[in-house]
Amino acid sequence: MARKHLELAMRNPTSTAHLVASKMALFRRQYEESIAHAELALAFDTNDPESNLNMALVLMATEKPEDCLEFVNKTLQLDPRNMGAPLAAAGMAYFILGDLQKAATMTERAIDHNPTIAGRYESLSAIYALLGRIQDAQVAYDKSLKAWDFGRFPADLTTIMSSFLVKDRQVADRYADGLIKAGWLGSPSEYYKIYEENRLTGEEIRNLVLGQEITIHEFDRIYWIDHSIKGRAKDISRLREGKWWIEDDMLCYQMESGTVKGLNDCGEIYQNPDSSPGSE
Repeated sequence: MARKHLELAMRNPTSTAHLVASKMALFRRQYEESIAHAELALAFDTNDPESNLNMALVLMATEKPEDCLEFVNKTLQLDPRNMGAPLAAAGMAYFILGDLQKAATMTERAIDHNPTIAGRYESLSAIYALLGRIQDAQVAYDKSLKAWDFGRFPADLTTIMSSFLVKDRQVADRYADGLIKAGWLGSPSEYYKIYEENRLTGEEIRNLVLGQEITIHEFDRIYWIDHSIKGRAKDISRLREGKWWIEDDMLCYQMESGTVKGLNDCGEIYQNPDSSPGSE
């Protein structure tokens, strides 16, 4: 649904439209597209704090932490009243650079400016653990659990790493290691390895799902979709039917009822190279 609204906005693009497009592309690991939209958003207004912060996040994710810090500093100058998010970005940039002490300091400052953001305690728990400050890591872990509504979302490594957008696999492995040492549930073999080398082609996706009932884990619920040979899709748990197909190396659905009625829902599929048969 969000992509549909974005398509409409792009008919007369604005800085905000490009900013949203950049964020959406980054979340889907479409790094080049995210950078392109981030640059276009800044072209509309080079002094927009949100666009500068977004560029910092994109550069951080694409293995350019030094450039990220430049945009962090500019964001802080443009909007000194809202320092939490850029300081948190700086913390992750220093984490990528391997300077854990500065990473901890920046993340602590981010929390001081806004102590309600659960993800910052999560990051701090990993950083503290890698610094050997296990007791402090466990305190940050406990605060993260309290800040999140984990009655709905499972507090585990897989959920956290699904939204860890840094492109460098070694950085992701280091972050996951810190989270495990801090007390987060999971093992290195379990978290999603959402990297280009693990992405399935359209033919591989078809061979995987054709005629199969697939279990979908989606945050606070699990459901099952049966993929018929004729291209029909049946959401068994929510009693919805529709169709499925492969498009641009993505698995797509269109359901005939419910809140997503008539909307195309497409997504890339990645394999977990560390998984074993039967481990889902």
